[in-house]
Amino acid sequence: ARTSDITIVVVGESMNLVGEGKDRQNLNMNERDVKLLQAVRASGCPAATVLMHGRPFVMTPADEYSDAILDAWYPGEFGGKAIVEALFGDINPSGKLTVSVPRSQGQLPVTYLKKRSFKHWYVDGNTIPLYAFGHGLSYTTFKYGKLKMNDDKIAAGQNLNLVIPVTNTGSRDGDEVVQVYLKKMDDTEGPVKTLRAFKRVRIPAGKTVEVKFSLNDTQLEWWDEQSNTMRVCPGNYTVMIGGTSCEKSLLSRTFTIR
Repeated sequence: ARTSDITIVVVGESMNLVGEGKDRQNLNMNERDVKLLQAVRASGCPAATVLMHGRPFVMTPADEYSDAILDAWYPGEFGGKAIVEALFGDINPSGKLTVSVPRSQGQLPVTYLKKRSFKHWYVDGNTIPLYAFGHGLSYTTFKYGKLKMNDDKIAAGQNLNLVIPVTNTGSRDGDEVVQVYLKKMDDTEGPVKTLRAFKRVRIPAGKTVEVKFSLNDTQLEWWDEQSNTMRVCPGNYTVMIGGTSCEKSLLSRTFTIR
């Protein structure tokens, strides 16, 4: 590594360790993989780490000792080609996590779907995941503009129309996955927020695209304890839009269903 311009380190877990009847008690990275990452970091050479795995695991060492991470999971027969194209910039990655990645085993369970009433703190750390549901980077960056909607008061059966400008602020064309989350303000037992829609949008470098959503009855429904069903419930809501489920990164507007 000391004689190289950059090092590509491939680590993870064998496919023999993943599948039905192969539960693990320990979700930490392999100790030898961690030592390899530490040795490459000690060499002073920039390192891009490729993670190969079949389940979420604690990748905090990879985050600490890597300059970049390509989370490949088990990518299939054409995985090698896809990985090389992503590493060398022949394609611009745009994948997003469908899970939350914990900082440690003790942080589990960690999910963006936690209930409003669930409040738990650690004396030696926080409850924020290492990488949140919906997280994913590329070789460009995106900036979200002001969120607009058709009305802040809608009737049951009426769609909620949303428009948000997204600008590619980088030098490369890229895809952004715009995500829409919903929260019911007066529900103390339901989830903090739930994903209700998403859209992959191709945005040329330096350009702005207006991304539009129209949330229908199914996307606006909420659990109603009285009827024991999912339905469109009157009340106050917050709609949030962004490129990840991390609430600090989301733009929000409030509205009421009458």
